[in-house]
Amino acid sequence: MRSWQITAFGEPRDVAGVVEVADPEPGPGEVVVAPRFAGLAFADTVMCRGLYQDRPELPYAPGFELSGVVHAAGVGVDLTPGTRVLAIPDLPPGRRGALSELVALPAGNAVVLPGSVPFDLAAALPNNYVTAHLALHRRGRLRRGETVLVHGAAGGVGSAAVELAVAAGARVVAAVSGEEKARLCRDLGAHVVVDYTKQDFVGTVLETTGGRGADVVVDPVGGRAFERSRRCIAVEGRLLVIGFPAGIGTIRANHPLLRSYSVVGVNRDVHRRLQPDVHRAAQLDVLDLCSAGALRPVVQEIGFDEVLDGWDLIEARKVLGKLVVRVSGDDHSLRGG
Repeated sequence: MRSWQITAFGEPRDVAGVVEVADPEPGPGEVVVAPRFAGLAFADTVMCRGLYQDRPELPYAPGFELSGVVHAAGVGVDLTPGTRVLAIPDLPPGRRGALSELVALPAGNAVVLPGSVPFDLAAALPNNYVTAHLALHRRGRLRRGETVLVHGAAGGVGSAAVELAVAAGARVVAAVSGEEKARLCRDLGAHVVVDYTKQDFVGTVLETTGGRGADVVVDPVGGRAFERSRRCIAVEGRLLVIGFPAGIGTIRANHPLLRSYSVVGVNRDVHRRLQPDVHRAAQLDVLDLCSAGALRPVVQEIGFDEVLDGWDLIEARKVLGKLVVRVSGDDHSLRGG
């Protein structure tokens, strides 16, 4: 089979490529899945450079998420060949990521994918939407009627957070750069959109809330967006730390005390590994919302051989929504094998 492989830690174009490897066999408690689509993420390039919080053994296949069909099942597994699934490879510490024509993974990492959710849209769910769900509901304790400020609101986690917050009855302020991204967020249901290349998001949030500030701030960006968010967060607000593509921001410890707000870390993989029931409940809720039409992920599709170009687009912040890789099959609404 064909598989993307990272052979050393370094720049993706220097260490990543497609190779032929042996087909995997499922061990006890495992399934082998034939991906239809795999999701690409900023974390893929961070891991490739050896800068991720955990390192897989080399060489490894990248890719944190996939949608596809069960190809084979090991002993003790209830999933049967042909079952549509949403799955997360065991990476890290394993070597078996989503960007392969066949992927062996623990059966517990797969959930049945409803027939109403097409494979291309489903590939956007395991990382971005489950992260946003855990952020808003588990860590952010979002309540109906609250105001949510979403940074990077046209990106993968950001667009997911906009949709999920709107579905939860919150008022959403989406912060983006450029009119194309602003237009996308309006289409997703954001109530207020601020282009921070032209406007001050702090002033917009304070004006929108009558000076009270945002109850929840979703920050998958970091850097200056994180640091300035403290100027427009409400008393007892929750500033949700999700990622740092713009750099790791800092806040003096006395400021949350003076304003009585919380800075809260959100790590989906920690929940997956240490609180699997919490993670699975978020997955299932996201799937239910998507199946019911309350969520409609925005995806951009590329081919299997275009992964390096895709990572370049992500790092240049030129992706709207989620970038997904077509691994096999050409029917976006495929319901089975």
